[in-house]
Amino acid sequence: MNTTRPFAVASITWDLESHLHEAQSEVIRALGYRHCLFLADEPIPADTDIVFLQGPYGPILPLVQQLIARPPAERPVLVYWFQQSLSLNTLPPLRRLLETFFSDLSRHYEGAGWVGRLADWAAPGLTVSRGTRLSFVGDILWLHRHNLLDVLALSSTVYADYLARYGISALLVPRGYHPGYGAVLNLPRDIPVVWMGKLRTRRRREKLHWLREELARRGHTMLLFDGHENDFIFGEARTHILNRTWFVANVFFSGPTDELSIRYYIAAANGAVTITEPGRNRYPFVPGRHLVECPVERMPDAIEYYLAHPAEWQAISDNMLNLLQTKITLEKSIACLLARAEAILRRRRDGGPDEPVAPAMPAQ
Repeated sequence: MNTTRPFAVASITWDLESHLHEAQSEVIRALGYRHCLFLADEPIPADTDIVFLQGPYGPILPLVQQLIARPPAERPVLVYWFQQSLSLNTLPPLRRLLETFFSDLSRHYEGAGWVGRLADWAAPGLTVSRGTRLSFVGDILWLHRHNLLDVLALSSTVYADYLARYGISALLVPRGYHPGYGAVLNLPRDIPVVWMGKLRTRRRREKLHWLREELARRGHTMLLFDGHENDFIFGEARTHILNRTWFVANVFFSGPTDELSIRYYIAAANGAVTITEPGRNRYPFVPGRHLVECPVERMPDAIEYYLAHPAEWQAISDNMLNLLQTKITLEKSIACLLARAEAILRRRRDGGPDEPVAPAMPAQ
């Protein structure tokens, strides 16, 4: 590693055609780092100082094989900003078993045995190659055991508390606002409610369909952009739709431990207000000031109230966008992660031990 040049950051991706890393790349370069993308099955680019791993995720085995093949002092620092929802409703003993059992990494490096072979044969849809939630924590545990998890960052306080039980510390770093998420165009808002994303589970499907039917009974429209009824929306199409929208619904696929905060940032960037179920994550958003929070069964009444009181709705929209633009930005979040990575790099060069991770951002 060369101390006279800017640090080089390489972000891993599973799809070079995806636009999901554009904001990340822009911010990293603006912070003064060199930056490039590389595919998950390609060699880590030469002279990389920091490998940045952020969702959406695919198999990480090729990356891990490269890291573990290098002497510790010569490895790039791995920054893993985990932003996927987990299902923590499974009974704890069974969940702990499954998280380890369905780790593709443990089967490759520690020997599959008959149990691993049976898992691959009986449940191929549950392996890490398909990005399941069962394997995420198993892979984090494996990385931690093999001293490869240099910087783990989470946007969820619930998940941070959960991993702490395994002895894994994490930085709490909010996702952060970026202008690339949208803009306020001051269009007439003629869509009361929008849902964005996969329905995934029976729970979410039933609640969202009930909400839409109840709103329709009251004469209000709710649109589902779920990849089935309507295509997912991104970029300019999403900006246009959300600028016509009053509320973006946030309904958990599993339960109140789900981490779904990205909707808060995307909605706010386009002037829409998030209406969400109460959750257990400790976000810096105050119900009634930055968003609307209530059980799904009370959402129709809440939506009708704010449709009839647009000044109160506008105040919530303005408060949320101001909070994100001034205090909770993607630039601040990434700067926090890369500052931690730089500190580890410098200690490695000096031959010193890494220090324990401490929560660096009190925003969540």
